[in-house]
Amino acid sequence: IALVMSTVDAVYRSRAELLNEARRDAISSASEIARSAERASLGSVSTIASDLTLEGAGDNVALVAMIDPEGTVVMASRLSFRGEPAAKVIPDFDEALFVRVVSNHVRDVTESPDGRRVRAVVPYDERTPEARVRNLAHGAILVDLDLTHQVELLRHESVHYLGRQLAMSVGGMLLLAWLMRSRVTTPLARLEEASLQFAARGEVREPVPVDGPREVAALARNFNEMTARIQQARQELQASAARHTAVVEAATDGILTVDNDYRIRMINPAGAMMFGYAQPDLVGRVLSDLLPENHWPLHLRQKQHAGGLEPGPTVVGVHTLVRGVRSDGEVFAADASFSH
Repeated sequence: IALVMSTVDAVYRSRAELLNEARRDAISSASEIARSAERASLGSVSTIASDLTLEGAGDNVALVAMIDPEGTVVMASRLSFRGEPAAKVIPDFDEALFVRVVSNHVRDVTESPDGRRVRAVVPYDERTPEARVRNLAHGAILVDLDLTHQVELLRHESVHYLGRQLAMSVGGMLLLAWLMRSRVTTPLARLEEASLQFAARGEVREPVPVDGPREVAALARNFNEMTARIQQARQELQASAARHTAVVEAATDGILTVDNDYRIRMINPAGAMMFGYAQPDLVGRVLSDLLPENHWPLHLRQKQHAGGLEPGPTVVGVHTLVRGVRSDGEVFAADASFSH
């Protein structure tokens, strides 16, 4: 869009400069012929004729005509126009403008609506009675310039310039897109894939390559450090959990945990054996299946009525005597320690 707008602006400015130059050229040519007419020797028009022919052969000159006050073409670059009324043979001849130029002795420059033709009308006047009698020293010089070729050339060059600039811009954008993909998009895609893999599996197969722009490389480096630390912490946690499980599984005392609703979440083999159950059969059962409520210690009964276990000094490290119930209904006494 910027290229198209700049090209259109350049075309308008170039056409404006072309029209301004054409106006100056038209005025200059008409003025030169007018001065030649004013300097012409009385009774001789050879100098005027040669100057008019020379100007008519110039670039972009479509017509040069010498018109007397009655509007008749005295001389012209086109021989067929001589002796003919200007309004008849000259396209778009403005008689009112011609009369104003001759009577007021002023110069005038006009251009066609499409900006392809420029017309200059310049008066001439030789102040000698003899010249006035011959009617050669009083009238106007008309010069028409045709700018069609220059306008078409300008348009052609503008289109070619715009095409070259667009091709260069497209090439630059494709190169930039390739650089963005290889240096930014691809590293970020690898980071996204590694993040999804880490979220799903908790680990990554291999570290993310640290490449790309500085910010992307720093992000990849930090991600690798984060995953390495999390994996190390998870390994340490798993090792700690394994050691804890080993201690609990190997303990000769029964160990069990319950949630806030007194449902058993874990019990070790010694505990399951103590109550005469298999371990899987006890997970999810309520504590009252193993400790009848009428045999619960006082502090557990209070917490049960209050809505569950809560942290506090009354349930931390409390030793008490309880009665358990085995799977065959046998009641036995046990020394128990409770902690939150």
